[in-house]
Amino acid sequence: MRELENFFTSRRNNIAIILKASQAVTSPSFTVKSLASLGGRMDLVARAIISSFMTKKGLRKNIFFISVFEGPPNPPLVFMIDGTKFESYSLISEKDVGEIILKALKGESQNGVFIQKENFRNIVNFFLQRLKRNQIVYLHEKGVDIRRIPISRLRDSKVFILGDHKGIDKKDERWLVTKEISMVSIGPISYLSSHSITIVLEEIFRAQENL
Repeated sequence: MRELENFFTSRRNNIAIILKASQAVTSPSFTVKSLASLGGRMDLVARAIISSFMTKKGLRKNIFFISVFEGPPNPPLVFMIDGTKFESYSLISEKDVGEIILKALKGESQNGVFIQKENFRNIVNFFLQRLKRNQIVYLHEKGVDIRRIPISRLRDSKVFILGDHKGIDKKDERWLVTKEISMVSIGPISYLSSHSITIVLEEIFRAQENL
């Protein structure tokens, strides 16, 4: 996973978003018009990417977006966008992002975009081996309210893990608990992945402004 090493060497305030996409297909067997159906809810992945990178001022360059595709026919695959190298400024719509994902699944080279055979636990372990436990957060409605977390700790958070519309399966959720990864909530109800990302990034950047 050498592509992820850039997370630690490029700049200090990088943030990683890990989205576990339980149905996202692992072959280019869909079109930009069938992200939600043939793509295995790839529309959710696309919206999460837009929320991770797009601002009124342009692209966030300190975001590493990682999604684990777990749908057929060849799961799991890890899709990653390294914001420090990403050069696309066309992330306005799900169609724009769908084209980027399709190119990656077809093996086409794109700056800052990577895809490889890897699984969810190995990705999480990569960060566990390099960060403190309290720098990794699992977003879940039953966790500690994010606004009750000390600003200093929130400012130091580096990795945010979340599930798709189905959430993270119980087996992997229990595994996250055994790894002593904190559960943090942005509210008492379940939010769409894209909305969760928007809210948590707003909280993080607000905390960073209070240096």
